[in-house]
Amino acid sequence: MSSLRRSKSTDRVAEGDVHGNELWRSDGTEAGTYLLKDIIPGDNGVVKYSSSPNQFTEMNGEAFFNTLQGPLDAELWRTDGTEAGTVLVKDINPSGFNSGDPNNMVVVDGTLYFLANSDGLNNSELWKSDGAPFVSSPSAGTRMIKDINTGPAGSRVAGVAAFDGDVFFRADDGTGVTGLELWRSDGTEAGTTFVKDLRPGSADGLEFGGPVLVFGGELYIAADFGLCKTDGTGPGTELVYNTTGGIWSLMELNGTLFWADGGFRKIFRSDGTTSGTELVIDTFDTLIGFVPFHGNIYFSFDDGIHGRELWRTDGTTSGTERLTDIDPSGDSLVNALKPSGEHLYFRGDDGGPTGVELILPTSMKRLRRRASIRDRRRERKSRPILWLSLSPPVSQTPCSAARSMAVLLPRVTREPGPTPAWPEVRTPSR
Repeated sequence: MSSLRRSKSTDRVAEGDVHGNELWRSDGTEAGTYLLKDIIPGDNGVVKYSSSPNQFTEMNGEAFFNTLQGPLDAELWRTDGTEAGTVLVKDINPSGFNSGDPNNMVVVDGTLYFLANSDGLNNSELWKSDGAPFVSSPSAGTRMIKDINTGPAGSRVAGVAAFDGDVFFRADDGTGVTGLELWRSDGTEAGTTFVKDLRPGSADGLEFGGPVLVFGGELYIAADFGLCKTDGTGPGTELVYNTTGGIWSLMELNGTLFWADGGFRKIFRSDGTTSGTELVIDTFDTLIGFVPFHGNIYFSFDDGIHGRELWRTDGTTSGTERLTDIDPSGDSLVNALKPSGEHLYFRGDDGGPTGVELILPTSMKRLRRRASIRDRRRERKSRPILWLSLSPPVSQTPCSAARSMAVLLPRVTREPGPTPAWPEVRTPSR
């Protein structure tokens, strides 16, 4: 069961033998959980048809989503939480060849912006909708804002983000003068304009389209060659950090910008300037998770001694520490970190046939184990992976007096070696 965005109550998508993967709704009780609408009823004699709703985005108290309404025909729908109010907004590509496939939805000032394909050739362009179904007027309803590249190659539009009352996105106008670069739109054709050629010439500056984040009144964009920021203008768009490793998991925490680089092997912090950017963690192993939770960033990491365990950092070298050693005899395989309310949930392997509870948040102690090391090793291959839960720390001292769990992470190496060179940071010519 996968979560949808909330629209007056908690909705869900559920898959079953009777209806396939369809739209459900729940108020959190068994009695209040029911099928909202079977958008594609029936079956083909072997399996049930599924509409597979996805991309849920709330606007004006309703949920807008992408769903199949027939084979290879994914279009824009909305729901107010009732069966009668779950309806098609627009058949963007009525040709029957391929589908409109609306995606990358964001809401700005009561208008839904998204990317969609209207010609059946996978040529996505920027669209907008006020949510009204079946409106044909060019000034209302759902319509394409601008066909940036009218040729058969399309504009390769991707990565919509809301900022400064407009939407920003990647696009290629097909002229050959620039590649896939930064554009913005105020929702009108005339107001949809090119912002900056981040990589001058016909090469793409935003080919891979990493994360974006609004921070300190500016929009930060993960470009192919590093981290850029913009105030929405060409002259106000510049490079903050240069890298060939890629920018991942861009986030703000406690008024500071953080990101992972180099295949999730490094963590950087920044005040948004080149001079204010510094390396926090540089390690040989891949960091998994990178989740903000109660003022810290949590991740799993194998330090070469304890196996893959749960770690956290407050953005400083001294504030980076290991929190668990769930299976002292082997690798705990901590992964799938998910904050929810006052807890951080994750999967792990305690080396035994039963689960492990993590309690006493000020000490992060584990409860007693129920199997010997020999038994754990014997049962290792047949045991399921277990879900664990961690409560937020009451203080910044998560270690018990009996067994310290604070171990520094930065620049861990299996063998002694030179300190990694600092990546070159440069400002592109404008």
